[in-house]
Amino acid sequence: AVCSVSFAQRSPRFLRPAAAEAAASHATMSELGVSAEFLQQFVAKNNVVGLTTSDVRDEIVMVQTMAKQRSMVRLLQEERADHEVLVGKATVFVSHAWSYDFMDVLHVLLEHADTHPDKQ
Repeated sequence: AVCSVSFAQRSPRFLRPAAAEAAASHATMSELGVSAEFLQQFVAKNNVVGLTTSDVRDEIVMVQTMAKQRSMVRLLQEERADHEVLVGKATVFVSHAWSYDFMDVLHVLLEHADTHPDKQ
């Protein structure tokens, strides 16, 4: 497990990606983000250990989103029945260097989500 905290018992916290697409009629590109729950599922399904945030973008996210030419946020909304738990209005803006270790960034994001319940 990436984090010992269970996010299933609380409302999801949404982290804003830099280039999220507008998906709902009232949501703009800069308003959407992914939840801590999504990040945990993403890590469980993808081998990200030892990868930088740039590597994860290039080797995983781009590969998963290229065929349909959609952002990860848009794909989740279109293809996942549980998308309301995974995608929503962003409450936190995340800025990071592309050279950072992805797992280090992830741990900081999950820690923030766990310690700031007001950002739901």
